[in-house]
Amino acid sequence: MDKSISDQLDAILDSHAKKIEDLAKAVTAQKEIEQDFLRAYSDHRDRVIEPALKEAAEYIENRGMKTSIDRNSHERSAAISLNLLIGDKARSAVQTWPYLKFVANKDEKLVVVYENTIGPTGGGHSGDVDKVKLDQLTPTYIHQKVVALMRQVLA
Repeated sequence: MDKSISDQLDAILDSHAKKIEDLAKAVTAQKEIEQDFLRAYSDHRDRVIEPALKEAAEYIENRGMKTSIDRNSHERSAAISLNLLIGDKARSAVQTWPYLKFVANKDEKLVVVYENTIGPTGGGHSGDVDKVKLDQLTPTYIHQKVVALMRQVLA
């Protein structure tokens, strides 16, 4: 093979190998950033979000309504929710409870706030109501979201 041809092929193949290597490094770096955010979210959930939800749940339960708090974490996401256990659980094997959920969005580095106001009798809505940075998730903010949910579900 002509030397100029092999040089051209080498340059193309070397450039391609470099692109593949750079892409692999970028993917690894992005995964590390995402995992860092999930760790930060989990820490904030444990220190701020869950205590605020427990405080609200205790207050609501002292007023006679049952609640539950669910949390999940795995490699790809993390969330916590406050569920309002409204209605007669025995009526349906598949029960939909109103809830307020805080979900880590590792792609946007934000927490998505979801609410579901659909109760056992139907009606209401379900979807995201806000996207906030971790430092915006204060006990006051969380309690305000609980009040908004309760107002929509019970008013």
